[in-house]
Amino acid sequence: MDKSERVQQVKTWWGWLQFPVLLALLVAGIFWLHLQQDSLAQQLSRQQRTIALQTAQAQQQQILLTNYMDTITNLMVNNKLLTATTLDPAAVIAEAQTQEVLRELDPDYKAKLMYFLYNTRLISNDFHVINMANADLQGAHLKGLDLRDTDLSGANLSGADLRGANLSYATLNYVNLSGANLTGANLYGSELHNVNFAGANLTKAYMRDAFDLGNTNFSQAKSLSGAILPDGTKHS
Repeated sequence: MDKSERVQQVKTWWGWLQFPVLLALLVAGIFWLHLQQDSLAQQLSRQQRTIALQTAQAQQQQILLTNYMDTITNLMVNNKLLTATTLDPAAVIAEAQTQEVLRELDPDYKAKLMYFLYNTRLISNDFHVINMANADLQGAHLKGLDLRDTDLSGANLSGADLRGANLSYATLNYVNLSGANLTGANLYGSELHNVNFAGANLTKAYMRDAFDLGNTNFSQAKSLSGAILPDGTKHS
């Protein structure tokens, strides 16, 4: 066997030796591609389930709020809720419904309910039909909401977002505002008897002429930077 034949034979054997390696690499590549496709499919499925769950939750929240508003509107139209006294059946039902639905609503829908109550004047200082004592408004997203001249006595607003909210002339006696964000909120002329401000952010809050403070302690707040205090002085 001459030299050229030996070289050709070596090349032939080398080619055969490479084939299993190439085949193994091809199989591994196909397997890796399959795994990637399976991973992407699972990720898409999870995203679809998440979106479906979020949609279902939003629909459920809207149903709760709509049913509540329908009930209260019916009481206003047919049972003269707006002029009802505290012990009137219409007022008792309205208060019970309000307390119940607030426990089930998320922070955004709590805000929508409060907007409804403000516009119907059912929690205004003048009518004060629905008692908000112990109302669950924890973490409610009330940023910029107009709640002036309302009676929120005893409500639980801990951790609520009240940035820029208008609470002027509001009755806030015994309200739990611990951990709430009241940055830039307007509390002018509000009644602040025994309010819990522990850990609250009162940066640039306007509290001039707030009165009947009782045991309210502003020093427990997380921040008073730039706040206007009840006596009109500006906190540094």
